[in-house]
Amino acid sequence: PDIDGFQVLNKLKERPITAFIPVIMLTGKSSTDSQVTGLVSGADDYVTKPFDLNVLYARVLSALRHSLLSTRFKHDQFNLLHYLIRNYSKRGYACCTKLIEQYPAKPSAWTGYIPDLIIEKKDKIRCFNFETTQSLLEEPLIDRLTSMSDLAFSNSKRMELTVIVRTKDNYKIIEKIIRENGLNLKTKMIKKHMTRN
Repeated sequence: PDIDGFQVLNKLKERPITAFIPVIMLTGKSSTDSQVTGLVSGADDYVTKPFDLNVLYARVLSALRHSLLSTRFKHDQFNLLHYLIRNYSKRGYACCTKLIEQYPAKPSAWTGYIPDLIIEKKDKIRCFNFETTQSLLEEPLIDRLTSMSDLAFSNSKRMELTVIVRTKDNYKIIEKIIRENGLNLKTKMIKKHMTRN
C-alpha cells in the first residue's frame, strides 16, 4: 500500500530468488518516461489502460515463453554452480555465492565487486562469473568484466579470475572483450556433460 509498482518491481528484481519471475506491469501511467522506467527496471512488458484482455493474454503467453527459455539457462547455470561448489568444497575451499541463499554472498572482509562464485583457501582466491548468451547481450557486460578484473588490484591475496561460458561463440566473444580492454581475466568453456554426476 505504501509503495508503487516500480518499487515492487525493484524489490522483485533485486533478489535472486524472485528475479526470474516474469513481470507485466498493468498501469494507468502511460507517459513515455513511465514506460521506459518500467522496462529499464526489469519489467518484461508494460501495458497501459484500457486493457484488451486478448492482447493481455497474448503478452502473458509471450512472457511465459521467454521465462521458460531463461529458466532453462538458469537451471543449467545452477547445475554448474553446484558442480563447482561440490568439487572445490571436497578440496577444502570455502565457497561463497550470491546466487544461492544458503551460502554467504562473499567472504567477511571482501570489498568491491562480488562475482557469482568466490572460493577461498588460505591465501588463494578463485572468482568465477557465469556468462550466458543472454547475459552477453546485456549492456553492463564490459562493466561487469572490468569490475571483476579490478579485483586483482584491490586484494592482497593471490587471485585467479575466470569467466565461464558454455559455447565456443561465447568463448570467442569474451576472449575478444578481454583482449581489447586489457582485462586480467581467464576464460573457460565448460560443456554441459562435464557437470553431470
